[in-house]
Formats: sequence, C-alpha cells, structure tokens
Amino acid sequence: MKSCSIVVLSFLALLLTGDGIIAQDLTNTLSIEQERQAALEEFNVTELPDLDVVRAAAVQLFVQPLEQQDEEELKKLSREANRVANLIDYIFDEYDDYYRENYQYEFIREKVIIPAAKYESVRNEFLNIRNRAYFNLGALSRDNGRTMEAFLYFKDAFRLSAFNCKYGARICMRWKAEQELQKLLGLPRIEAYVNWK
Repeated sequence: MKSCSIVVLSFLALLLTGDGIIAQDLTNTLSIEQERQAALEEFNVTELPDLDVVRAAAVQLFVQPLEQQDEEELKKLSREANRVANLIDYIFDEYDDYYRENYQYEFIREKVIIPAAKYESVRNEFLNIRNRAYFNLGALSRDNGRTMEAFLYFKDAFRLSAFNCKYGARICMRWKAEQELQKLLGLPRIEAYVNWK
C-alpha cells in the first residue's frame, strides 16, 4: 500500500509539474503575442522600410546645401533611419546577449562576434543618418530664430551619438552638436572630450 501511495504521489507531482510547464509555455506565448502587438503599435507601419531607399534619401538630402534641405524631409528621414536601426537592434541584441552569456568561451566569442559586428555597423550607419538629420534640423531651427527647438535637436544629436570620437573632433557628431549647444547657451568655450588618446 505504501509503494502504491508513493507511485500515486509521484504521478501527481509529475502532473503538477507538467501543468506548471504548460502554464509557463502559455504565459510565454501570451507574452510574445503582447510584445509583437506592442511592436506593431510602436512602429505604426505595415511594411518594413527599404534600407536602400533610406540610404538614397539621405544622400539626396545631405548633398544639398543646408538652407535648401526641407525640414519635413529631414524629420521623415530621421524617423525612417531610427526605425531601421531599431529593427536591426532586434537581431543585434540577440547576438550581444548570447555573447555576454558565453564570453568566457573563446570558440563561441570568435563565431558570434563577426556577425554581431556587422549588424552593429549597419545599425550605426542608420543611427548616424538619424543624428545628422537631427543636427541639420537644429541648424535650420537656429538659423530661423527658433532657438529652443534648435537646442532640443542639437541635444538629441549630442546624446544619441557615440560619445567617443574615434576619428577626431571635426567629423564627430557628438562633438559638433556639443559646440552648437555651447553657442546657443552663450557658454564660454569649454573644451569638450574627444577621445582618450
């Protein structure tokens, strides 16, 4: 009788554990569905952006003199470039998470870091387009006497750009935006950080 009770208790424990796994799977599925719905609402589009179209729009817009760049087109470009970067982040983040979880295994690091670096490079290309659009919007706002708006666009270009200016100050968006923020506020020239070298 005692062994029968143990078998029944073991069976019940197995059932309860199984139900827990099923409940967890159901919760995960609901969570995934909620995440997908939230992403659809956040992006608010039905079609994926075409990366080549965004690149071409950036080239066409940025080749024009600043005063001829249309503000609405710059705003649209910044939104599209940001959307592309966010979509690429979904892929890059998985590589980054896996790398962080397995960084102590050299054979995994070597295999994971190459595609991760490529995704990061493409993402950064579109972040740079977005940040340049913000900077140009700031310059146009400044030139049209909308100084608070200019400040906010320059602030976005400043805070969203890479902090470390790898290739020097003159081509570093963060540094250039910081200079504009200083001028708008009438600050004395404060030497900005460029890089550690």
